[in-house]
Formats: sequence, structure tokens, C-alpha cells
Amino acid sequence: MLNYIIDRPLMDEATQYTFQWCKEIVDFLNNQGESILDLPNNNAVRENVEKGLKENPSALYIHYGHGDQDRLVGDDALPVVDLNNVDLLSGREVYTMACLSARVLGVTAYNKKCVAFWGYVEVVSFTTDALEEFKEALNYGFYLRFKGKGFKERVDETKAKMQEITNKLIADGKFMAASCMDSNMNALVCYDGGAPPPEACPVSRVIARLFGYRVLTTLRKIRDRLSLL
Repeated sequence: MLNYIIDRPLMDEATQYTFQWCKEIVDFLNNQGESILDLPNNNAVRENVEKGLKENPSALYIHYGHGDQDRLVGDDALPVVDLNNVDLLSGREVYTMACLSARVLGVTAYNKKCVAFWGYVEVVSFTTDALEEFKEALNYGFYLRFKGKGFKERVDETKAKMQEITNKLIADGKFMAASCMDSNMNALVCYDGGAPPPEACPVSRVIARLFGYRVLTTLRKIRDRLSLL
């Protein structure tokens, strides 16, 4: 049995960077002597991912590439994991670096007894003038698991690191990069055995769809402050 299943498409300009960021994790795992299935480039397609997941039901699954609310996207621009095969995420940790996929896919995976789904409820963005900083931030949470950190600790410490990097980018005058880093920080979630994902009311779903999850989060914070007055 393998310990890790990793797919990292290389299909456009954005994935040229995410592909290399994920390669750092692949190299790290190889140096640790871990048994992995690495699916790079055109190997990162549904057939190969499904086969790896079915044959290794407890392996941690990593996806670095594009995503949408209900899917993770492979090298052929088709889903490698979606709501039709989300059962394959049951009983395993999932670590994604992909846009939006925690919104629906992550919640569904949680309800299907996924051990933990690490991902983002908004678009993951970065700028090319701070590639090392984004690599550090987006890989940071994965490395924390090797320090014996629990899921909540990993999220809290990763967000603290993102905030630290955001402050540095502002000091360096890289304001667009700082904005992207801040957005990624606010979009990061991990659905695990703790509190379940929040269930959105109809009004919240409309706000999130029209204006984005970050606006919804801001409005919720304002509501919570006002309730204390």
C-alpha cells in the first residue's frame, strides 16, 4: 500500500508554477522514504487518479492544480475527482491547492467520512513577483503534519504564516501580492473531525454566489460585532 497519491497537472501558465510547488513536496516525501504515487503532467487524469485511490484506500491524496466548487481538474481539463467519485475520498486525508473546491466538494467529502479536507472556498491567487513566498505559504500546512500538529493547529499556524508574509509583502511594496496572499489566507479551510462545515442559509448562498465568500465572511463578522452591542 502507498502512503500518498499525488496528481499535479501541467496544462497552462498557472499550473507551470503549481506543478513545481508540488514537486517540492514530492521531493520531500521521497527524501523521507515515503511510498508515493506521483502523477505529473498528462498522467494526472481521472483514470489514473481513481485507480490509485481505489488501490490505496488510506493513502493521503494531494492535488495541485485547477479546481471548481464541485471538482478537482486534471491535465485534460476534465475532473479527476468530482461528486460522482467523491466516495473515493472517504477514510483519507485530502490536501488540495485548488480554487473553490472546498465549497461543495470539500463539504461533500466531509459528509462522506473523509478524515480531513484541506482546501479553499475562494479562488487561489498569486503573483509572479512573489513566487517563493506563495510556494512557502501554500505548502506550509502540509509540512506541519510532520511536526505532529493537529488539523486546527495546522490551519491556525498556516494562516499566521500567511499573515506574516502578507505584512512583509506590504513592507516590500508588493501590494497586489499582499492582497492575493490575504485572500488566500481568508479562503483556507480544513474540514476534519472537529466542528462540521457551516451550513449556508439561502441568503448566504446568494451573497456568496453574487459577491464571493470573502464578502460573506466580512458581513458575518460585522453581524457578530453588532450582536455584541
